[in-house]
Amino acid sequence: MGGRSGERPRLAELGEALSEFGADLETLRTGDLLLGRDDETRRRASARELAEALEAARAEVDRHLPPLAEVLDQVREMVRPLVGEFRDLKAEQGRAAVGALADLYFRLGRYLEAIATVREGLVNEKAPVAATRPAAADFDAAARAATEKELGSDLVFKAAADLRNDLLHAQYRQGDGARRAEAIVEQVKEMVRDFGDRIRTGKAGI
Repeated sequence: MGGRSGERPRLAELGEALSEFGADLETLRTGDLLLGRDDETRRRASARELAEALEAARAEVDRHLPPLAEVLDQVREMVRPLVGEFRDLKAEQGRAAVGALADLYFRLGRYLEAIATVREGLVNEKAPVAATRPAAADFDAAARAATEKELGSDLVFKAAADLRNDLLHAQYRQGDGARRAEAIVEQVKEMVRDFGDRIRTGKAGI
């Protein structure tokens, strides 16, 4: 398009991967982002699809669109922690990906998504494997509900759930229960950080 000779860069695959990843990220589709689907669609994890598309397009971008190369490097670093060899979100690499996703949401200013990811990550630590594979054909919703009920009295889980509910219900609360924005951001930051520390130190279960 810039008048260079040779074939036009084949970046359609990269554009499609960026679009799918962005849609899954914006709508908090954790299963589609990190695991993909094992149903008739056989859709691969959009984080992995994007990581591979970035690698495949790297040489063409460097050659034909140098100004874009630095941006794509930043996207590559953003996506890298979300990709690994895991089939559920209870295993070590799966937990790490959930922690990285919560951190990414926080850095993007998506505080509701960040704390929702932490809350679900806490459930993953105690739930059976079949209940830690969102969007899977054999996802065990009953086991997950039972785990959430079991965690109902845990202080860390309750704090995460309360923060999520506060954001979800748009501050329709009374008095001290209606946190100010600065308090929300600071508390979400602390919980995302603490959740990441749990994963890095290998601590599981609450």
